[in-house]
Amino acid sequence: MKIQVFSQYYNLAQEGRVEPLSCPMHKEYEPAIYPLIHKEINNRIILECLACGYKNLVGQQLYELIIKKIEKVENGKI
Repeated sequence: MKIQVFSQYYNLAQEGRVEPLSCPMHKEYEPAIYPLIHKEINNRIILECLACGYKNLVGQQLYELIIKKIEKVENGKI
């Protein structure tokens, strides 16, 4: 896994081209979005909410989903 993939996705979300990765712990505040930031610790990618401290270790399934979403944007399918 490459952290650059999450940086690219984050940038696309900032541009409004994809939905941002958001913290699942703030459902009661929707439509407000509490974005998850990404960082690498011990060669593992972690998503973290700065508002509440929620952390999630990225798995292969999420990683592949992010890549597919980026490819759709790059190929003009979104």
